[in-house]
Amino acid sequence: MGYLTKWGGPWGRIPSTAGSVYFVAPVSSSSSSYNIENRAYTASDQNDGLSPERALATVTKAIALATANNGDTICLLPGTHNASTGANETAAGNIAVNKAGLTFIGLPAVGDVFAAPGVLKPSAIITAPAATIAVSVTAARTTFINLSILPITQKAGIDFTTAATHLSVFNCFFDLATPVGHASTKGLAATSATQAPTYLFVKNCVFEEDNTGTSHGPALDVGAALAFRVEGNYFYNLGTGAGVGAWTIAGQVNDVAHGMFKGNNFFTLLGSAAAITAGIKGVSMTGASE
Repeated sequence: MGYLTKWGGPWGRIPSTAGSVYFVAPVSSSSSSYNIENRAYTASDQNDGLSPERALATVTKAIALATANNGDTICLLPGTHNASTGANETAAGNIAVNKAGLTFIGLPAVGDVFAAPGVLKPSAIITAPAATIAVSVTAARTTFINLSILPITQKAGIDFTTAATHLSVFNCFFDLATPVGHASTKGLAATSATQAPTYLFVKNCVFEEDNTGTSHGPALDVGAALAFRVEGNYFYNLGTGAGVGAWTIAGQVNDVAHGMFKGNNFFTLLGSAAAITAGIKGVSMTGASE
């Protein structure tokens, strides 16, 4: 396993942990083969997933093997990952994060994942197999790092409930340019306006919008999150589609939420006729404020 040193150590630039590290390969319904250093390997949910050459076939299986609150990390190798019925899967559905304390990271992890400026488009992509949410978080202390999130039209890329306390999202790319424009398509969003997790932290992420006259929904909807922090992110409207329209709301905050927006950037592509109507919008803000 000497080739593993190319990652910079036994597991590369993965946050230090005393827990287990599970690797997941991108596979399709027709093939479970993947490559590392031009060598072909077979991904399977019968593997242990504990090194890149014995990668699992699904993120769902990695979650099943992981231990809650143990510092376990799930590393997604470059390519597209979803929870569809594939070569080694038994059922379709979204990726349900229902164990606390898990970290999901895309490899290769470029630079200092906690301090680098907003990334462009990481090569490990999470999407949904059909008309469903790509990832649903219902557990505390979940972290996503260096991943591309591709929502399906009318669904969120990642959604979360009140139970998702200490949800952290760093250096991720949310693609709202590929799906067909729809007001219900969101990037990172609470499942409803009343969901109120504590200590939501979103840093150094890119939220990209494009449409053909129908705006997507908010790329970031914090719901009624408490003590949230949204820092150093980039929200932009490419404006390259035919009959491009304004992005109605880039970021949304609902009633009784409280927290901090710091150093975020909102812009449109140079020379584009596209616009962002509201960078951050409060909805039904009837609670006390200061």
